[in-house]
Amino acid sequence: MPALSEPRRFEVNARQSRSVDDFLTRVRETIKAAGMIAPGDRVLVAVSGGPDSVALWRVLEILGAELSCSLAMVHLNYHLRGAESDVDEQFCRELAAGSDTRVFVRSRRRPKSVGNLQNWARRVRYEVFTDLAARYNFNRIALGHQYDDQVETIVAGFSGGRDSFLFGGIPRTRGNIVRPLFDCRRDEILSFLKVIGQPYRKDTSNRDKQYLRNRVRHDVLPHWRKLFGLTIDERLFRLGVQLARQTSYLDDQAESFIARSTAGWGRGWLLLDTRRLRHCDRRLDYYILRRVAFGLSADRAAPGAEIVDRFGELVHSGETGRKLTWGRMLIENSRAAVVFILRDIKPASPVEIGLTGTTGLPDWQILVQSSQKQRTGRERISLPWGAWRMVADADYI
Repeated sequence: MPALSEPRRFEVNARQSRSVDDFLTRVRETIKAAGMIAPGDRVLVAVSGGPDSVALWRVLEILGAELSCSLAMVHLNYHLRGAESDVDEQFCRELAAGSDTRVFVRSRRRPKSVGNLQNWARRVRYEVFTDLAARYNFNRIALGHQYDDQVETIVAGFSGGRDSFLFGGIPRTRGNIVRPLFDCRRDEILSFLKVIGQPYRKDTSNRDKQYLRNRVRHDVLPHWRKLFGLTIDERLFRLGVQLARQTSYLDDQAESFIARSTAGWGRGWLLLDTRRLRHCDRRLDYYILRRVAFGLSADRAAPGAEIVDRFGELVHSGETGRKLTWGRMLIENSRAAVVFILRDIKPASPVEIGLTGTTGLPDWQILVQSSQKQRTGRERISLPWGAWRMVADADYI
C-alpha cells in the first residue's frame, strides 16, 4: 500500500505545465509584494492535511531554494473526528518525511466546557504556533488562508454573531504570520494539486452547517452570486483587504495605548490608568478590549457593541467599584485604574509576607513592600491613597 502522502504519477502536458507556472508566479508575487519571506528566514508551515495547507507546503518546497529559506512543518491534532484526525496526522508526518523535513506534531483535546468550539481551536493553534516559533527560533509562521477564505470571512462578519469581529478581514501578514496563498482562488489550488499529483485530506466537518463558515460557503455565497453576479467575490475580497489594513492600524494604536497606560500586570490580570482611559479616543474602545483579551488569554474573541458601550460607561462613570462581566473577564473601576481580571485563572499558592522588607510573589509578578509604624496614644494614621496600598493592625494580624 503506498504512503498516504505519495503523489500520483502521470504525464504533465504543456498546458498543465503553464498552469503550474502561473500558479507559482502568483504566489511568488504575493510573497515579494508583502515581503513575507526573505533569504535566511526559518519558516514554520502549518499543515492540517487539507488542500490549502498541503498546497502551501508543496509551493514553499518548490520555491524554497529560490527563496533561500528553511522549512519545518507543524500539525495540530485536535482529536475532534476520531480516527479521521489520526489519519490526518499520519498523512502530514509522511508528507514531511517525503521532503526529509522536521515535523512538529502537537496534540490538544477539547475541554468538557469549551463554549464556542471554533474560537477555542483558533486560540489553541495560535498558542501552539507562537510557542514553537519562539522555542525553535522560527521567524515566520506560514498559514494557508487564501482568497476564498477572505471572501467568506467578510460575509460571515455581516452575521453579527460571535464571529462578527472577523468583519475586519484577514491580513496578508500580521507580525511574523504570513499567508503566501492569499491571492489564490480555491479552484486554482485544487487544480495545482491535481496537476502535480498531490493527494490531500478532506475534512468531513466542512460540510456541517452548524458552523457559520460552512453555511456561508455552501448556502449564502452561491445565492449572492446568483443575485449580484460572479464579480461579488472580487468586490468582497477588496473590501476585506481594505478593512484588514484599517483594523491592523487601529490594533497597533490600541496596543501602543495599552503599553503607555499599563499601571500593573500579572498572570491573569491587568491595570490600565483610569485617567488615560478617560482621555482616550472612544473609537479605540473596541480594539483596546480585544487586545486586552488577547494579551491575557490568547483569546481572539472580540466584544460586541453592547460590551463596548458598557465599557465606555464604566470608564466615564467615576463610580469606584463599578463592574462589567465579559465572558471569562471581570472589568472593575477603581479610583486609579480599571482592573481586568480573568475569573477562572488558577489561584496562586499562598505566600507568607514579612512585616518588614520586600517579598516577591512570582506567580503574580508582584513585589510586596512592607513596613511598620508605631502608633502612640490617639495618634491618627492617615491611610495612603492608591489601588495597591493598605494599612492593617499588625498586632491583630
